[in-house]
Amino acid sequence: MDRAFLADDPYLAADGRLEANMVGARGCPYDCSFCGAAVSANPDITIRTRTPENIIGEMVDLQTHCGVTAFRFVDDLFLGYERFIRPCMATFTAARIGDRFVWDATGRINILHRTSDDMLQTLKLNGCREVALGIESGSERVWCSPASSPLTGITTWSTPHPACLPDRHHGRL
Repeated sequence: MDRAFLADDPYLAADGRLEANMVGARGCPYDCSFCGAAVSANPDITIRTRTPENIIGEMVDLQTHCGVTAFRFVDDLFLGYERFIRPCMATFTAARIGDRFVWDATGRINILHRTSDDMLQTLKLNGCREVALGIESGSERVWCSPASSPLTGITTWSTPHPACLPDRHHGRL
């Protein structure tokens, strides 16, 4: 893949590793009303996956030519498509990816909840160091009251809900 048009990729990550963004699969099987990748927003598009061998080939190429040893899968839902992740992890295991690279991916809490301990261990052994979870809420109470939120103590990055922005006329939240 020609990365000439990808600004700042690969990039130096906070841990000192050279890191690159990757895509292993496109599309999502879920139908979240707020998401542009939702099944209902894309009825004619199925989930498209790369072969595990192709993904590994890009990892090795980036290591060889750029010194990259860390990857961030920026898929809509890398860990959410079981028919993809199981063969991918089997191929990663056979290629000993966890001995050479670390990687991060996206997931959903309901998927991690039903994922077996064996699969979680397989992810870790294959270099997975982080799973980013999207925890969305339409509740103003959750958005505006982090102290009473069920997310207290979890590192989060989010866009403020409009109801939580300062009121220009009254200078209050």
